[in-house]
Amino acid sequence: MNINELAKEVHKNAVARGEWDGPPALPEVLCSIHAELTSALQEWKEGNPVIYGTCAISPKDCKYSAICDNVGKPGKDGPCKPEGLAAELADVILRTIDLMAALGVDVDAVVTAKHKWNLNQEPAPGEVIICYFKFIP
Repeated sequence: MNINELAKEVHKNAVARGEWDGPPALPEVLCSIHAELTSALQEWKEGNPVIYGTCAISPKDCKYSAICDNVGKPGKDGPCKPEGLAAELADVILRTIDLMAALGVDVDAVVTAKHKWNLNQEPAPGEVIICYFKFIP
């Protein structure tokens, strides 16, 4: 499956789940992408494993793997839900390609073009932005 096929499948699922009532409302969709980034940061802040809670990736990551019939079968019904920083970043990717599919973008072409552009770019002096933040428990 290429990225465009995945984007179409992700968007079709989002529509079926009722996440799209009409044309994309860009501010709301971008906020949902940002919310997934916030969830990723929260997973990191809590010190959780990068990925946990799912035997679909590895039986050792799931407390139900001994009793689950779906070990190694992502997408099957069962008690396991991927959790952790990696799972939240996957949600960022999925929501992003969902939006791009809704907008009719050739995701593969845009991502490939942007990657090729980035390969030849060097940060100009003073253009590197560093984000500083402090967590308050």
